[in-house]
Amino acid sequence: MRRDGIQQFKNSGNAALNINLSPWLAKNVDAYYKHEFGIETLSLKGWPVGPKDTASFLRMVGEKLGIEKELVEKAVHEEELYVYEYLDSLFGNFERHRFILVGESAKSLGIARFLVNVHGHIPLAVILTDSVYEKDKEKIRTEIQNLDCSRKADVYFENDVYEIEQIALKYDGRATLFMGSSYEKKIAQKLNAFFAITSNPCLDKEILNRSHIGSRGAVSLMEDLYNHF
Repeated sequence: MRRDGIQQFKNSGNAALNINLSPWLAKNVDAYYKHEFGIETLSLKGWPVGPKDTASFLRMVGEKLGIEKELVEKAVHEEELYVYEYLDSLFGNFERHRFILVGESAKSLGIARFLVNVHGHIPLAVILTDSVYEKDKEKIRTEIQNLDCSRKADVYFENDVYEIEQIALKYDGRATLFMGSSYEKKIAQKLNAFFAITSNPCLDKEILNRSHIGSRGAVSLMEDLYNHF
């Protein structure tokens, strides 16, 4: 019997807290749960990727739910120990890339924050493929351009593969890493850039239980970035 299903959805009104990883989406759902069940929503600006974002996420959840700070900090410390045990081995010899990132906004924000703010990679362009309201596009663009890098990323909203390729070709000779779905793999080859799958669809390999979210997901992300194909 699957753990996820209609019964969990029926019981969702008993939740202590909702977490919305895409605050520019599902706003009506947040309002509904607040009105019908009195459930608050914690809205994040994209996925928490890596130990820094994950620590902030855990502290926000702990504060919302009134969890003792000592327990929260214990969880943060354990996650940091786990992830840095793996990532420390990369810090001395990792490649610093100039990257193009293609994907939906919530995940792309999290990945870009981790790569730029934690690892010091340089963002050339972030191409967002999901549909968001015009009024929210500027908020997302601001989040991406506020990353800790003097080179501000160019931000595009586009989901047509041909148009994405035309955008990417503007960075020919500069991009060394291209991240996206299997649809974008050939674009990376044209740019002579390393390629890593960070969004769906993934047609190159089977993924059963693997994610880039959280501290442990960052380990998977780094494996994908440094096992170039």
